[in-house]
Amino acid sequence: MKTKFKIKSMSVLLALILTMTAFIANTVTISAAEETKIVLGDVNNDGKISILDVTDIQKYIAGLTDFTDSQVKAANTFEDDRIDINDVTELQRYIAGYEDVNKNIGKTWHEGETKTVWVFDSEPQLRYILFNPSVCNQCDTPFIHDDGTLWTAAEKESHGMMHVNAGESSHWRTQYDWYYVDKNGKYHDLNDDGKVPHRVPGTEYTPEENVFDKDFNPEQWFFDIDDYNNTRSDKLYLANEMWAYCNNCNSDGSTIFDEWGGTGNFKDGQLELTDHSEYIITPEEVADLDGYNTAFSELSDVLDAHTEYHTSINDLPDYYNGEVESYIANVSKIYNIDSLSGHYETQTTDGYWK
Repeated sequence: MKTKFKIKSMSVLLALILTMTAFIANTVTISAAEETKIVLGDVNNDGKISILDVTDIQKYIAGLTDFTDSQVKAANTFEDDRIDINDVTELQRYIAGYEDVNKNIGKTWHEGETKTVWVFDSEPQLRYILFNPSVCNQCDTPFIHDDGTLWTAAEKESHGMMHVNAGESSHWRTQYDWYYVDKNGKYHDLNDDGKVPHRVPGTEYTPEENVFDKDFNPEQWFFDIDDYNNTRSDKLYLANEMWAYCNNCNSDGSTIFDEWGGTGNFKDGQLELTDHSEYIITPEEVADLDGYNTAFSELSDVLDAHTEYHTSINDLPDYYNGEVESYIANVSKIYNIDSLSGHYETQTTDGYWK
């Protein structure tokens, strides 16, 4: 299920660059094909896909009729860039109700967009990141390396055994915390002592002092970014990637599972982890709390509709106690993009069926 916040095949950083409102100038060209609605399979353009469309393709193959460019695109239901018996068969199978047919049949063709965008000659520097590593319960050491990579299972086990040999607990937890990333790409906890605050659910904790910049508290990102940017020349920018996913559809977080827990196929209407909704917040001067809340609201609507989908087809697996488990997640990063050079570049996306 896609929303208007969908950004395909794009990292958070690339999305940040392409949507930076301070530097973007858009020029969008819409072709005649966009104005003329082309639906894959609707060859005669009567608003429905039927045996009449199959007959038209057969006549075209036999040389009894000609097609316009739009009809050629609509008739290529097998999508192999030629019109032949494969397209006839694919459309017949679609009309007969087969499930393993081209999923684009019935979708509308959209031309790609051409935009002129500002492209940075060097990448913005990551200043802070809200990270969620494992943390030792005994000594509050976050299990991340200086370069931001996570410890291996063996490294965590070795650390735990050190505490066991000292007669201490070897348990650990996962915990979100902000980390400072220096110019060399080294990750630091905010007070740079190699420890993070011991957060206990339901209890208050004392945040770390940001020893790298005492004027900025990333935990108050939406508010402190505004104040920071009003007084400093090295502006900070927030990038927030937000997505919705469903455990009923993605039981292991990455693989699509069927009702019995085995690997299955995508089902129409389900959220796919590889096809999630995204929203990138890239303020020009201020942190966009309204944009964040709007994105969250939009994704909440997506999840509500998705829950109704599962309920409507009675797809409520026993291993989730007959409930739909879908969530909104997000990753937040704060960049410093001061003193960056760049250039304007024309970029064109490919056409697509939707």
